[in-house]
Amino acid sequence: MIDEAMVKDLVASIDGRPLDVPLLDALKQRFKGIPLTACFEDDVLTGKPVYRTGAFSIYLVGGGDHCLTLTNDYDIATGVVIAEVVE
Repeated sequence: MIDEAMVKDLVASIDGRPLDVPLLDALKQRFKGIPLTACFEDDVLTGKPVYRTGAFSIYLVGGGDHCLTLTNDYDIATGVVIAEVVE
């Protein structure tokens, strides 16, 4: 289930660590059943993050109406995007 507590736990698991393959693999093991995707912040053209730091942003993916979209509605969230900020 994706809720604010899960996002806070995800953020705490990432904070201060490089967003690399070993971390993503560990996150996918820790949050089994929740699709996690990583990309760069400038790849996200729409949507508003539910959490943002100087290093990364967290977006929710919703699957309503048979199309995937970014959402801020935890009730329809089906996945999470971790977008790394690269300067």
